[in-house]
Amino acid sequence: MALLFDTSNYGAGINISSDGLIARRTNGFANAIVFSNRPLNAFEKVTFDIQQQPGSIWQGSLRLGLYAGHQLPTSDLPLSTMELSLNPSYTMVSIEKYLHLYNGIRLTVWLTKNHCLNYAINNVLRGTLIDSTQIDENNNHNNNGLRTFRLVFDLFGNTIKIQLIRDGIVDLI
Repeated sequence: MALLFDTSNYGAGINISSDGLIARRTNGFANAIVFSNRPLNAFEKVTFDIQQQPGSIWQGSLRLGLYAGHQLPTSDLPLSTMELSLNPSYTMVSIEKYLHLYNGIRLTVWLTKNHCLNYAINNVLRGTLIDSTQIDENNNHNNNGLRTFRLVFDLFGNTIKIQLIRDGIVDLI
């Protein structure tokens, strides 16, 4: 099954395209959390384009992370991943801590066998966004004792759209 955005569970400020490839923030600067539709496989590369709001008054941009809960939250979905009351199943980082985002930037992330989330920018390896030591060991196992992680995006501040890229083709919507 292809990795897409989960079309049944996302923040109130998000609109997901019918094909599950595009998550767009509809208003404001928060309420824009979106999950992948299934857990990541080890070394599965996920590539996406980012659209920033030109001339924005907002601070911040995109937060990216891993969600290790057994089921996706529903009514308790936070407004933003910067809230202090986040479920311990979230491990999030602010992308702007690592790079300046701009329209047309293409990010690729993948989960290593040791549960590190690595990244590349425009096909150039850059490093690790989330190290396995950042993940809470107590809450990240499924019934078989195996760790599973879904990608979680928080389209915060200047970021207004994320588009998953398949087969190197970008749909200009």
